[in-house]
Amino acid sequence: MTIGVWVGRPDGAPVPGLIGRVAAAPILFDAFARTGKTLAPLPKPPKGTLVASNAKLPLPLKRFRPVGELVRTGSEQALHIQFPLNGSRIDVDRSGGSEAAAMPVKVAGGVLPMTVMVNGTALGEIDGRRQRLIDPPGPGFARLTVIDATGAADTVVIRIQ
Repeated sequence: MTIGVWVGRPDGAPVPGLIGRVAAAPILFDAFARTGKTLAPLPKPPKGTLVASNAKLPLPLKRFRPVGELVRTGSEQALHIQFPLNGSRIDVDRSGGSEAAAMPVKVAGGVLPMTVMVNGTALGEIDGRRQRLIDPPGPGFARLTVIDATGAADTVVIRIQ
């Protein structure tokens, strides 16, 4: 019997804050419980098998990589939102009517292409200069997230006034 649970976006794009063990695991466990079948335990491992928790594994075995995934050398810089800073208060000029002046988003590091999201809604991609002008959301708190091509993300919470 096989049961699969998918939570998240249909295109597989990352969703900040959505973690499988929190969102999908409870649904999966409930689905198995509803089948009414008892599961047979796995057979004992063969002699000579290393049985250890992740913390006790040798360093190269602590993280499993999918076949074909390259090992990161650490030479690439981690994705970081440079502007606006986390906790910033942004005063938006609304003197021209209901439309506010565009707000810049600037990032460092990461791998292009990068997507800018405000409150979970994608607003477009960061350009080659690693910045983008966005229309600021209405007054109040906003969660600004940038996701790069590898799925790495950085998030800041700002207050729009």
